[in-house]
Amino acid sequence: MAKTKSKTVNLKDAAPVKGEPVRMITLDEAAERLGVSKPTILKYERLGKLPRAREICGCTRFIEHEFEAAVTSSPFRKLRGLE
Repeated sequence: MAKTKSKTVNLKDAAPVKGEPVRMITLDEAAERLGVSKPTILKYERLGKLPRAREICGCTRFIEHEFEAAVTSSPFRKLRGLE
């Protein structure tokens, strides 16, 4: 049986303000916010356009403030009709 590496993430270090809870968003929420598919979100993560996602209990999650900072600082294309 092969051992799998487990990643340890200290979520307290990622909090925007000390003592504030860390809000996590799912892959579905991230895709909905950008108006793209889930595979596109993962592609953007691989290309470095989005922050690294965390796998928590088998679910892919992004730390909300990191995700929002990446989206607001990157030149993501505006969707037609939302301009």
